[in-house]
Amino acid sequence: MRFIVIFIFWGVWYNVSHMCDYGEVNLIKIEASDEFWAIMDELVDDGSGFVANRGMILDAYTMGNLFGLCSSGVVAGAKLECESIFCDVGKCLIPCFCVKDGCRAILIWTHTRARNRGFAKRMVELLEITTAYFPIPESIGFWEKCGINVYGKCEGTA
Repeated sequence: MRFIVIFIFWGVWYNVSHMCDYGEVNLIKIEASDEFWAIMDELVDDGSGFVANRGMILDAYTMGNLFGLCSSGVVAGAKLECESIFCDVGKCLIPCFCVKDGCRAILIWTHTRARNRGFAKRMVELLEITTAYFPIPESIGFWEKCGINVYGKCEGTA
């Protein structure tokens, strides 16, 4: 019994002590070319299959449908590994993006080193996404946890 209690306490302590405070995380439209290329570099760095969608990502950028997240910065005193998630551009851009069309998420991606920190969920909330448009099978659980329709129509559309 003591072992279980100690193990649970250690788990809680470990999670709290290794959390990062990224300050205020805001939605940005990717409009500057250096931000676009920073995101593309991160996509290549991650070895993601999403690189195959580079034409769609470029189109979204030129049409103003490419969004990302920017942090006000890691809160003073945070661990060094907290800072390592940012793109090199300005040290505020988080390596993630969403291609949005109306209320639909066409593509959403977060770099492996920035996953499981709530960034994708935050982007979905800020963009007011209600539908995931033909998501990859591996992401269905994410969309369901977010309460987002999969393959469905946007509310109020034909």
